[in-house]
Amino acid sequence: MQGSLGLCLVLGSLWDFSDVDIWQPLRKWKDSQDVDVHKYGLSQVKLTRGPPPQERDFSMSGIDDYGIHSSTGYWIQRLATSMGQVFQAKLSQHDVTRGQWAALGALEQGDASTPREIAQFLGLDPSAVTRLLDRLEVKGLLVRRQHPADRRSVALALTAKGKSLVPKLAACSLETNETFLMGVNQKDAASLVRIVKKMLDTAEGPLQEL
Repeated sequence: MQGSLGLCLVLGSLWDFSDVDIWQPLRKWKDSQDVDVHKYGLSQVKLTRGPPPQERDFSMSGIDDYGIHSSTGYWIQRLATSMGQVFQAKLSQHDVTRGQWAALGALEQGDASTPREIAQFLGLDPSAVTRLLDRLEVKGLLVRRQHPADRRSVALALTAKGKSLVPKLAACSLETNETFLMGVNQKDAASLVRIVKKMLDTAEGPLQEL
């Protein structure tokens, strides 16, 4: 299951979560045209001292080289937005948000078992995780119990309803990946995940493996 969720998660970290609206559930789509991610990489940026700002020539000469369609961030954000919309539409059929799916997936996979671990694993604020878990508990998808080894902590567990729902949500993730990766070979798909994770590593620090 984890492999089918990887791409949703990488781009999931770029999505806008209202509830906290990801599987983590990173990190862990292809647009109508291919974009060479290396063409506009940092290696192409050259810094020069140049004249003071008031003396610089800000004419439109060469402005096309810096247009929005030349931006790596534009294409990644557009892809993440489109993928997020499709994924959420599928999850909505089960009355679940991407954030809720992320938490359910983490619990089912054994990646987290307490609210604190959920927050750390998904990189979310503890208060936001509390609200998210409240909603899942109201829906009857998980229960909170006193932690057997730490009375100050709460242990989380999926209910029978939650366990039966997880495979259906995983299928939504897989279907979303397949839709956007149609026509993309396995090697290129793996490279996409690797490149995006490397970019996030550079900007935010090493990613926790999902």
